[in-house]
Amino acid sequence: MTDYNASTASIKVKDNDLFYQAKINMTKAHLKYLQFHLFRKSCEDQQFRDPRNTKLMELVGKVFCLQELLEDSSAVYDSGFLAPGTYRAM
Repeated sequence: MTDYNASTASIKVKDNDLFYQAKINMTKAHLKYLQFHLFRKSCEDQQFRDPRNTKLMELVGKVFCLQELLEDSSAVYDSGFLAPGTYRAM
């Protein structure tokens, strides 16, 4: 956002030409986060017959997160959540 705010171009030029790809990437990352959040919330609220299913669903959520990070982790680096060089540790 600092580059967006520092730009002297008009708002339309910034939104449609200069920063459109960054906005698309962050929107996709946000939607994936919402998908994961809704999954976790529904799993926490659900009463399974077998209590082991709760642990299994938690594991499925972790696998989803790791898969998403391995496919495209640019959003977490751009936001500053992960430091450079963290990808090799995964």
